[in-house]
Amino acid sequence: MHTKRVWTVLLAGVAAAAPWLPAAGDAVEAPTAAEEARLREEYRAYAELPAVQESECRIAVLEVANGPRDAGGAAVEAAEHAMAGYYDALQARLAASEDPVERMMALRLRDMPGRTSSSDDPARSTAIAAEVDVAWTDPVALTHALLMLMASMDDTLQERIGARIRELDPENLVGLLAGLERAASPAAETALLQAVRAGGRMPVHSRSLLRHYVRALAAEPLPPEMRAALETDPNLAPFADIVTPIALWAAHMLPSYQALTRACSKHAVAQDLARAAPCEAIGEALATSGETLIDEFAGMRILLDLAADPDAVRARRRLAEWRMEQFQTLSATGPRRTAALTALQGDSAYDDRTESELMAILLEQAGMAVTPPADWVSPREQREMAP
Repeated sequence: MHTKRVWTVLLAGVAAAAPWLPAAGDAVEAPTAAEEARLREEYRAYAELPAVQESECRIAVLEVANGPRDAGGAAVEAAEHAMAGYYDALQARLAASEDPVERMMALRLRDMPGRTSSSDDPARSTAIAAEVDVAWTDPVALTHALLMLMASMDDTLQERIGARIRELDPENLVGLLAGLERAASPAAETALLQAVRAGGRMPVHSRSLLRHYVRALAAEPLPPEMRAALETDPNLAPFADIVTPIALWAAHMLPSYQALTRACSKHAVAQDLARAAPCEAIGEALATSGETLIDEFAGMRILLDLAADPDAVRARRRLAEWRMEQFQTLSATGPRRTAALTALQGDSAYDDRTESELMAILLEQAGMAVTPPADWVSPREQREMAP
């Protein structure tokens, strides 16, 4: 069995269920209104699944979806059949769980290709709302609900969850983003910003969701043919136990950061100086302790406008850009590197590290430089210097 193709089959359903996952790009700019989409591309180039990151495997995903088969077609068909049964069994077990987050995971699995669920199905909307009510006192569970099922929620439910998260956990980034996205007026935006207690961290709880997937799926092992295929590949064998959790986790989505960077822009703060202090605190929290690269760059985008020392912020941004570029080079040597990054993201011992700091750990292990030479020019700087 062709290991890379089998790995791809495992991910093909997730990729199709989450078409918003973009291809790798070359942008490293912070998420301004013009650049956010390209920054998401850059982030996903490093944070999404190992095989999906590689262009060869992206082609294989399209082949699986559109029909062409190589000489290993029979094995691929068998793997597809095995995975369909696997997801059916997994969904049934999670749906019967006593944990509301696991039941939400079962609802998320209904979105996989080949299933009849629809985001417009009233019964589905009712089921999602019911699980949200069960989790009403748990801000992390409510955050997980948004991360997993945001695309299947109507605006009213999203707004209701966001407001409840902000009430329970004022430092929660997802609650703030959800609120700013729907703020009815500039005054409402200012009130949301002032209510944030950015005391050092503003979690999105993405990493805790990965760990929740790992725990929830541990009782549903991969089909033997899939596991055997993975274990024959020395790049992937160390990660065979977390293949499915990673696949499902990579398909979650975050609220847009555009509303935040707009609300904390130099122009917006000049219009309402009451935003200055909370925006700077939020920017610092995201830039220094953000869970994702998007967090880091959003924070630095804000600080470039507001910080007393913008040159220091530029130096931090350049360092993060270097690590991203070097990790892209490193991960091109095989999927093991990106899988290792995801494994670190799922380890609570590293919760105090930003994603670029986790990249630095893997760069050091590979003997690569974690800081740029003085004459290095980032892709962003190249674009800025272009006529």
